[in-house]
Amino acid sequence: MRRQHVALVICAFITSFFFADVAQAVYHPTVGRWLTRDPIGHADSMNTYEYAIGEPTIEVDPSGESVSGDEDPHCLLDLAKEINGLIVQAVNYSHIAKAGAYDRGDGGRLTSLGHGSEVIEKWTFNAQFVSSLVLGQTGNASVSHGLIPVGWLHGDNYVRKPVNRCRGIGELIETNLEEAVHQKQQGPLNKPHTLVPAKEWKDVKYRDLGSFVGAITDDMSAVLHLDTQEKFGFPRGEGKCCCPRLLKMARDIIPREIRWHPVATGASGGVQ
Repeated sequence: MRRQHVALVICAFITSFFFADVAQAVYHPTVGRWLTRDPIGHADSMNTYEYAIGEPTIEVDPSGESVSGDEDPHCLLDLAKEINGLIVQAVNYSHIAKAGAYDRGDGGRLTSLGHGSEVIEKWTFNAQFVSSLVLGQTGNASVSHGLIPVGWLHGDNYVRKPVNRCRGIGELIETNLEEAVHQKQQGPLNKPHTLVPAKEWKDVKYRDLGSFVGAITDDMSAVLHLDTQEKFGFPRGEGKCCCPRLLKMARDIIPREIRWHPVATGASGGVQ
């Protein structure tokens, strides 16, 4: 019996020498490489076999989603760009639908935001990442602005919200729209939340910037057919990161099948 026990111990030692299971990946010490890919793919690196952003002696990645549970800056920047893309695509869909006498849920209102490059110029914002608030910057909890026209992302606040929840794509669209107004229409150091003059959307006049971009976001959410989780977020889970799942969610929205709804036409034949 003792010999059998010793043999099992030796086999276990030999196995651990040749293969090491670390977190969500399997490492082969003899070959000197990881045998399984990163579960979040390219969200934090172009190398899908990389562990702990190439710093395994000082960092850990127990879930395979992010180092030490922190939101990865590269993922955040990619996510901000994807959200900008969704904003442009929502307006494009609205133009296509209006031209074809279809309603995607916004009644054609998004077409008033412009075409192509005009939407990019006015309604998307340039993002960078900063790990802590830099003196001299202004902005909300998610994004701050300095002396140059760039929005600095705060990792935890851009994609997370209390308590242990991730923000939704709809909420990120609203943030990007608001920051685009601050950055490109008002200037980075001039961030009034009162609109002068008041702006109208869906026959309602708004003086509060947050309420105004919230109304636009509702139309964009309808056009993109965001479900409840996509719009309002989902539970984060202890030690989990939000960005990888949000990035995948954002990238899955455009390719999926788009639903079109014919609208009633009046005597003039226009979209109502």
